Amino acid sequence: MAAEAKRIFLLDGSGYMFRAYYAMLRQRLSNSKGRPTGAVFAFARMLLKVIREKAPEYIAVAFDRPEPTFRHELYPAYKANRDAPPEDLIEQIPLMQRAVEVLRIPVLIRPGAEADDLIGSLAARAAAKGFEVVLVTGDKDFAQLVSEKVRIWDPMKDEELGPGEVEKRWGVPPEKFVDIQALMGDSSDNVPGVPGVGEKTAVALIQEFGSLEKVLASAEKIARPKLREAIQENAGLARLSRELCTIRRDLEVEEDFSRYRLGPADLAAARRLFAEEMEFKNLVEQLPGYEAPEEGEEAGEAPAPPRAAAEKKGRDHAAIRTAKELAAFLKELKKAGRFALDLETTSLDPMQARIVGVSLSSAPGRARYIPVGHDRMDAGPQLSPGEALAALGPLLADTKAEKVGQNIKYDMAVLAEAGVEVEGPLFDTMVASYLLHSGRTSHGLDHLALEMLGETTIKYEELCGKGAKQIPFSSVPVEQAVAYACQDADFTLRLADLMAPQLEKAGFEELFHDLEMPLLRVLLEMERAGIRVDTGVLRRMGKELDAKLAAMQARIHELAGGEFNIQSTPQLRHILFEKLGLPVVKRTKTGASTDIETLEKLAARHPLPQEILAYRQLAKLKNTYVDTLPGLVAAKTGRIHTDFNQTVAATGRLSSSDPNLQNIPIRTDVGREIRRAFLPEEGWRLLSADYSQIELRVLAHFTGDPGLVKAFEKGEDIHATTASAVYGVPPKEVTPEMRRVAKAVNFGIVYGQGAFGLSQTLGIPQGEARSFIEAYFKRFAKVPAFVERTIAEGAKRGWVSTILGRRRYIPDLQSQNRNLRAAAERTAVNSVIQGSAADIIKRAMVHISARLKKEKLAARLLLQVHDELLFEFPPKEEKALSRLVRGGMEGALKLSVPLAVEMSTGENWGEVH
Repeated sequence: MAAEAKRIFLLDGSGYMFRAYYAMLRQRLSNSKGRPTGAVFAFARMLLKVIREKAPEYIAVAFDRPEPTFRHELYPAYKANRDAPPEDLIEQIPLMQRAVEVLRIPVLIRPGAEADDLIGSLAARAAAKGFEVVLVTGDKDFAQLVSEKVRIWDPMKDEELGPGEVEKRWGVPPEKFVDIQALMGDSSDNVPGVPGVGEKTAVALIQEFGSLEKVLASAEKIARPKLREAIQENAGLARLSRELCTIRRDLEVEEDFSRYRLGPADLAAARRLFAEEMEFKNLVEQLPGYEAPEEGEEAGEAPAPPRAAAEKKGRDHAAIRTAKELAAFLKELKKAGRFALDLETTSLDPMQARIVGVSLSSAPGRARYIPVGHDRMDAGPQLSPGEALAALGPLLADTKAEKVGQNIKYDMAVLAEAGVEVEGPLFDTMVASYLLHSGRTSHGLDHLALEMLGETTIKYEELCGKGAKQIPFSSVPVEQAVAYACQDADFTLRLADLMAPQLEKAGFEELFHDLEMPLLRVLLEMERAGIRVDTGVLRRMGKELDAKLAAMQARIHELAGGEFNIQSTPQLRHILFEKLGLPVVKRTKTGASTDIETLEKLAARHPLPQEILAYRQLAKLKNTYVDTLPGLVAAKTGRIHTDFNQTVAATGRLSSSDPNLQNIPIRTDVGREIRRAFLPEEGWRLLSADYSQIELRVLAHFTGDPGLVKAFEKGEDIHATTASAVYGVPPKEVTPEMRRVAKAVNFGIVYGQGAFGLSQTLGIPQGEARSFIEAYFKRFAKVPAFVERTIAEGAKRGWVSTILGRRRYIPDLQSQNRNLRAAAERTAVNSVIQGSAADIIKRAMVHISARLKKEKLAARLLLQVHDELLFEFPPKEEKALSRLVRGGMEGALKLSVPLAVEMSTGENWGEVH
């Protein structure tokens, strides 16, 4: 029997560095010091996957060097179209190279040689010596190297290509692949190819004529005149492109293959890199040779998180189908004193959702799924929803047991609709992730499990499908539901086990347990309360706005000299820049821009852009609110129930969605009319409580500037005070226009605006705006000192923090790119001020909610919109509520200047503002 051929794995290191970076770009992972780590994480996971799944005896990873190669000598424009790598990728490259080093993977790198050529040359030598060669890459260029002895494997897609797969995908065998590239070129490397020839045409030509040279020699036989002419005129470019695309196989490489053996990983160095520097403790567990400490054993340098023990024992996930089984597991949960909870339902809307199953995890690796609503014929025995919830109720109401969840507010809302209240301490992993990494775009379970546990989750779409073919969860087989649901509860508990010490280490325990978790309950109450809307008012408004939009459209067509589709960018572009001859302000990928900024600039040259802006604004308000809100009124309550998002805004502010009630404008007639449609409960009234200039008060507190502090202590009009300072006139001589400018300067400072931003806001020359800012800084001298201090400390630490210690990581404060750094500096100042204002109103909400319950008032908090809280109340409670709200808001946090609240009551939301 013939001996099995030896295999060598050759990794495209440079290619995977870039793929790792862009794969994790949206996650914006960073360690506690703010250092970017996403690319390192994805790159290291790819290396570990190769080692774990393929157990290679021989392996090498190739990297590019920055020096020019022979290709640049052949064609100076080679790769000239590429931008410099992003700074946060450059920062991670040494760490990725260290990952290769600690895993003891041999490296191929040489001055003046591309990684592709080193791989091609070593692959040729290896194949000649009888090795099976596996090219670990996602780059199609390597298809030309594929043969009976050389294959491609892409671990990110888990896809393998041999000669047959190459020919099936590209229509030609591997040895002809480079001929296709020669004809169609390669835009990523700036390889020209033949102008006008794409992949389909290139493949057809090679299939018809057999090779590039035969195509060039037989060009006169090509039927299409333009294609024939392009081939004839660009034969030289095609040959040059072939040479540029051909991966070399003749470079000198080490031929002692013992040098390419995978060595034992340097576990101590790997722990330092992965667990300590990068803070990816889960990667340590995936290291070859790693052993988790036994229970009670000293963990030493790399303590194993709960996950390690769970994996060692194997997962214990199963269904609970009887009352006896459920009773036994409930005892276990009660004894644990802490458990994870996750519901499977039929809808994302808690008011419409029907519970299909409940998953619970008592310990890492141990979880149970209680099916209660699967409607398949083969579902088997299930408890009824009533039986299951009746049994679960006492435990969920236990004020001592901690309930852990991922977006647990949703589960609590669904349970509340079913008559079950969740009491006691909460731990929401989504909120914990948000506190630990506020700059991330996603705090979903899929991402957290991958990053912190090294686990790939089962996706909902894998069970239920997508789009029109999607089935409800109730139709999923119970066995599949067990795997999916138990995984969610298990992973959530394991994440909480990892996050709890991280919150403590970062100093976020009080912020998390005393503010964000109590706030979660307040937001749940607000969402469940909803707000009443007069749909009749909105329908009448809709008709009026239709007439107004029609008149505006007629005016726009008159100014344009003819009819066109106002919502069509290409048609508007034609009118503005071709027909009217207005100058192009900026360009996008598809052509001249027609965005708001562009139209505002063009408005000074022609009346049409201003009309377009007004039309767009009105149409948007009508579509977003007037037309949409009536359809969002819940049949069950006759009210609209918005979602308040606790983990979206990086500053710590709340946002709302479905619908977004925070963006209804207050300064326009239409916005005010829309607000008039929002009503209290029949016979009740609304109370609006709005912090007065809270961000400027926070600025005064942080700066300690005597001018600002004195103005607020005396209750002066801060904008008039600023105008007096900026214009150098007595307060009595300040005009409304001066005050308007001063107000813009005040808030421009808060938002980190410079002279350019202020000039755009006010529509004044940049020099004049600069003079205003300089006068402001001269009068309030401690403000620029605070700005400079905030930026300097942020650059040093990698983050800035709010008054309650909430952090925002801003790595671009150390950027070498001046524009990125300037934007980061504005963000730093704004985050401290806005984030602190958010901390204050959150504390007020928690305090007021508790007082409402304590004093047994019927009044309810309905909405939070930036610095405003909106309540509904029975008339008899007006005095008590006003006192309670003012005390709660003005006493939320003690600053060096007083907090002030403006309050008003009325019959609708438009009336109280």
